[in-house]
Amino acid sequence: MNLRCFHTSGGLCWVPPLLLLPILVGFGLDYHIFLLNRVVEFRRLGFSDKESIALGLGKTGQVITCAGLIMATAFFGILPAHTLLLSQLSFIVITAVLCDTFLVRGVMVPAMMGVLGGYNWWPMTMPTP
Repeated sequence: MNLRCFHTSGGLCWVPPLLLLPILVGFGLDYHIFLLNRVVEFRRLGFSDKESIALGLGKTGQVITCAGLIMATAFFGILPAHTLLLSQLSFIVITAVLCDTFLVRGVMVPAMMGVLGGYNWWPMTMPTP
């Protein structure tokens, strides 16, 4: 496999992180909205904090996983580009989307919400389970 994008070029370009920060924040917010809307919905129905987190993750886990895999697959097509900037952009997006999909939304957000308990809803008041 002789891809030009994996050869040494003398360094990394400083442009991709600046270009990708707003894009990756937007992806993260999309997945965050999918998950938290469902968790809040179950919490308002009277489920406990941990039950609503588990049910919300169970209902949106497939959607978030499919969206992340589709996004990573779409950017995988740009990875073997002959332009180093495009290769770096696609690698960063693929890595960030997969980390956000599986680690952040699948593990870290539910774990943090489980630890915080009632503080998740602080300005609002939720019904008592």
